[in-house]
Formats: sequence, C-alpha cells, structure tokens
Amino acid sequence: MWIRLLFFLTLLAFGSCGCQRRMDGKFCASFHKHNNSQGSNFSTQIGKSGTNMPNGWNVNISSVVVNPSCTLIVYKDGRHRSFPWVLRGFRDNLRRVKSKTLLSKPASPNDTVSSYISVCRQPDWMKYVSDKAQLSALTIPGTHNTMARIKGNLVWPAKCQDMTLTAQLESGIRFLDIRCRHFKKSFVIHHGPVYQKATFDDVLADTIKFLRDHPSETILMRIKSEYKAEGNGGETFAQRLDIYLAGRPSSYFWTQTSLPTMVQARGKIIILRDFSGTNKFIDFNSFDIADKYNSMKSDKWKNVEGHLYTARRRSLSKPFVTFCSGYHSRPIFVTANQMSKYINPRLFSFFEGGNSVGRFGMVVVDFANDHLVNRIISTNF
Repeated sequence: MWIRLLFFLTLLAFGSCGCQRRMDGKFCASFHKHNNSQGSNFSTQIGKSGTNMPNGWNVNISSVVVNPSCTLIVYKDGRHRSFPWVLRGFRDNLRRVKSKTLLSKPASPNDTVSSYISVCRQPDWMKYVSDKAQLSALTIPGTHNTMARIKGNLVWPAKCQDMTLTAQLESGIRFLDIRCRHFKKSFVIHHGPVYQKATFDDVLADTIKFLRDHPSETILMRIKSEYKAEGNGGETFAQRLDIYLAGRPSSYFWTQTSLPTMVQARGKIIILRDFSGTNKFIDFNSFDIADKYNSMKSDKWKNVEGHLYTARRRSLSKPFVTFCSGYHSRPIFVTANQMSKYINPRLFSFFEGGNSVGRFGMVVVDFANDHLVNRIISTNF
C-alpha cells in the first residue's frame, strides 16, 4: 500500500513518469534533473527491499552506476544511513543516473542530503561490454601492488591495499599488479624486500576460481620481477613462469603478444610481461604509462589528471595505464596510504564531473575501495 501511495505522490509531484507500466511487479518513478526545472527525465524501476525511506530524507543521486543490486548510503549533515533498495534499469544493462533527485517527501532546507554513494560490488560488469570492444578502449580499474597487504616497517612501509585479491576482483578490479620474487625455483610475492605471505600459486588459484565463477570477465595481470633472485640454479624468471602456466589449463590464459578483443578475453588471464628473458606475452612497457611514484602530493595529482586527459583524447587502439599510487621520500615523507587519501578523493571527483563517460585506460590505485571502483567502471556506460 505504501509503495502505491509513494508512486502516486511521485506522479503528482513530478508529473507523469513517461515510462513503461509495471515490470516484474515493480513500479515506475521519474528522476528529474537536480536544480534544473527544464531538465530531461530519467525513468527507472525502483524496487523496495524491506526498508521504508524515513520522513524528510531526500535521496540526491549524483553520477553513479545503477546496478541490479545496490545499497544506498545517504549522507545528511555528517551522518549516514543505509537503505537496502534495489535499482534496475529497464534494459538488462548498467545505467547511469546523473544529477537527478527523487523526493520521498518535500524536504526542508535542514533535511537536504549532502551526498550519495552507491555501494555496489560488480563481479560481472564486463558482461555488459560489447564482444567487439577493444580492451584498450575501456576504462579498467586496477590495483598497484595488488597483494601488498603486509605493512613492512618504518624503512619500507610496504602495505598498498586493504582488500584481499578475491575481494578486489568481486569489487570490479580487472588490472592486477603482481610482484614476484624468483626464490628457490618458485615465485613468492614481495613488495620490495617485504614478503607478503603469499605465493604465485595463491594468485593463480584465486584468479582462476574467480574466472570459473564469472566467465564473462577478464583479468589483465602485470607480472613483474621483484626484489633479488636467489637460489634458482640457473633457472630464469621466464622459465619458471612457463612452468607455472603449464601446470594449469591453458584455456585460462592469453599468452599472445597483442591485446584481445572482449570476446576473446572473456574467462582469461591476460599476461602483461614486465620481466626479461622472453618475447612471449604482451610487453607491458609498450603501453603509454604514467607512473610518477615518488613525488609531492600536488605534483602526483597533476601527473594523474594530465595523463587521464591524454588517454581520453588519444587513439582507442593505444593502451593507457595511469598509476594513481605513490609516496614521497624527502624532504617530507609521505606513505602510500597518506598519498592515497589525497589522490583517491580527487580521482572520484574527476570522474563525477565532465569526465563521467569516456575511455581513460587502466586506472591503477592504492587502497582501492568499492565506491571508487564503481565510479571508474561507470565511465564505460
């Protein structure tokens, strides 16, 4: 009964929603452009999932991907509340809602919402990408030093991520930066001298399991030789990698020297080579890469922002990688965590403005979170 009442109140407040009648038992509503009385309408379905909107809460929706299942976090006057609503576009696809507003009831000036974030994990977002798409024509969220979750020490504060590898993949991360130390004829994961208590076997197990569960997806994996090799008896890094790959089903790997199309890439790990000793795989350093990793915060942001603008303008056939990660060594020491707290909010805002749609290449961050990953993904749709 409450749903029907809200529906009719919405129609009275905003006029006819102009959308299709009931679909899948849900009702229609219309989002109108915020602060624009002449604005165009955006129609979507809203399905309630057990929680009513409290009185006086105005949901202000700003540049966010609408996924089949999301939880809304509404921020008001420094406080936040969560509402388990389900939003679904009329087409089975991701939809963008930009600067639109739905009022549960007219809100007073003191009740206005300052911001809204959609908390969505997107383990299958690539299934909405055309089979014909070039991977170089996409915006792909990634993590720098993907496995670096161990802190290290004051001399080498090695931690770069909070989320596990599986959590990153489920969030929507599709570029991985895997640093392998070739040690006693095996690959152990390091960030510099700091062992990350993981092996390349762990990486392959988690990524293959993810692709088995989510066959529409692909994973671009930069494999980099890290720290000093030791105890390998003449075996090269490339030879050890071949042994690792030979022990897994070949159907999970793209080992050619050029990027595949989306349909060719689905269900596969694309090896990006950042080590010597072989001409196999895709040469990671052939990409257009920005990685000003040791710089002041403001200089780092200028480098990131400038490279993202360049990626948007250049040919879609050229792969771009923008490392948004970094630190600063002297005269003021800035850790990767401190740098990410400066860069990541600016990155989110960058993709909310005039850059909400477009090709920006691989966008690689420290301390990735669902909100930022979701925002990066949304530029593809």
